[in-house]
Amino acid sequence: MGENNLNFLYFNSERVHLADMQFMMNDHLKLTTDDTVQYLTKNYSNVANGYDRVFLDIHRMSEVLTDSSVVQFHENIKASNIYSA
Repeated sequence: MGENNLNFLYFNSERVHLADMQFMMNDHLKLTTDDTVQYLTKNYSNVANGYDRVFLDIHRMSEVLTDSSVVQFHENIKASNIYSA
């Protein structure tokens, strides 16, 4: 499942290497799996901490993907004029 998501998100980026993306995705899947196990085993004191870790991790991933997209597609972004009022 992670590989399919990764292939969708990875754009042959010049900024982020595929191996780095794979590591980041696998790390994220481990965090979410660990958090789910804590929830299913009713270890609720660890669920909040796990949620915080997943939350911070998904924001880190989104920053990497956004930065990569902006670098790769900067001409398209400028041409689309999406920031004009």
